[in-house]
Amino acid sequence: MPKNHYKIDNRFHYDNIYTLKNHTHKDLFMALQAVVFQENTLGLLHVGDLGSERIEVLNGRVSKGGRVATDAPIGFVRKHEYRAATLKDFDEYGVLYNDSYLIA
Repeated sequence: MPKNHYKIDNRFHYDNIYTLKNHTHKDLFMALQAVVFQENTLGLLHVGDLGSERIEVLNGRVSKGGRVATDAPIGFVRKHEYRAATLKDFDEYGVLYNDSYLIA
């Protein structure tokens, strides 16, 4: 067996990969950056393989042109169009905060 591998349940794993039993509940979910898009939509930022960014909508202010959760993700966003969300933003947009969301 190569020295940078170890064996669990007859399968080889790299040293930096852990099985589910080594993770806590919080570790099982990837942390995502919560952002406010154009000051009217709260969402989660996703970065694609080629560096393209999109925002998964959590909720928005429709009266100000915002999107709602049933809308498709907002694609091809630029960095100047959004900012990091705060706990206050979750209250304002009526979204329950989750520990897996990264905030400012």
